[in-house]
Amino acid sequence: MNADDVLKEIKQKFIDEVASEYKDNAPRMYAVFSSKFEEKVNWVKKHLPDEFEGRSVEEIIALHDKCAPVFKQVKKEGDAKEQKKMEIEIRAKASAFYGTDCTPTSSLHVEQEKKESSFQFSQIVKLFVDEISSAGNWTEKTLFENEATYKLFVELQGDLSVSDIKVSDIINFKRQLQNLPSNINKLPATRDRKTLDVVGESHGLKTISTTTINKHLTKVSSLFKWAQRHDYCNTNCASDLAIKQKKKAKDDRLPFELGELSQIFLNKIYRENKYLHVHHFWLPLLGLYTGARLNELCKLSISDIKEKGGVHYFDILVYEDERLKNASSKRPIPIPVSYTH
Repeated sequence: MNADDVLKEIKQKFIDEVASEYKDNAPRMYAVFSSKFEEKVNWVKKHLPDEFEGRSVEEIIALHDKCAPVFKQVKKEGDAKEQKKMEIEIRAKASAFYGTDCTPTSSLHVEQEKKESSFQFSQIVKLFVDEISSAGNWTEKTLFENEATYKLFVELQGDLSVSDIKVSDIINFKRQLQNLPSNINKLPATRDRKTLDVVGESHGLKTISTTTINKHLTKVSSLFKWAQRHDYCNTNCASDLAIKQKKKAKDDRLPFELGELSQIFLNKIYRENKYLHVHHFWLPLLGLYTGARLNELCKLSISDIKEKGGVHYFDILVYEDERLKNASSKRPIPIPVSYTH
């Protein structure tokens, strides 16, 4: 019995069984038949022709259910081998054409590995900085600070390939930062020496603060986060490596003691009005009563003194490179009543 006869027999048997109950739904039932039997019978005829002849319908269906998954897996593995074979042939032709070694490694993802290993840290820095700067997202000060961090990383760790940099390298960088002297480029004992040599010894000098260390680590983490998003490395190996602090940086700025304030405001500048410039008199007083930063007070002009509802206030606007520095850079600060009389 050939395949057509088998299918015809199966179809008739199936229809006879369901005709009495589903007489008005023949098209739908035929669709069920097609999906349930016809596809399997044709698969056995195509892939196992020698096993087809002489078998019953039940045997053919069982043969399909047993063999089809195996055939699918073999084909999948064969496709992978064929893909690798084609890749080797293409790279061999490319090697001959370009005169360079284009042979593949054991991985099927050679292009990705080549892309990762071909970019040094300094190259990624340039791509990152160029993109952020061209979008106008950084001020000149922020650009300078970021470039200084990345330059410091290269000085201490070398200009490594980004795909080779591991978490252990960032941890080593953090330890080096913990032994980095403050103002290393200004101190007579360190300014003419290599930074790598200085951080590798016990020098007894004052080192940079934990806050500064964390700022460096944050900048490096931002770089790797960008590199990961742009497919230059697999992971952000600098993530979550900041040093935990019990206090925020602002809490380290201790307030003046009463005795210290007395030394300032009982000085002859205030007792005898012996000041060289007017700002020598006013700036300490304004700082005492407003809590504003020194640079904010120094930038005040007459036009910044405003009045609303009978209350006079300083309209603080702090700009950095023609932009507001942050959200708190624009705020009103009431002027003490005694200052307005």
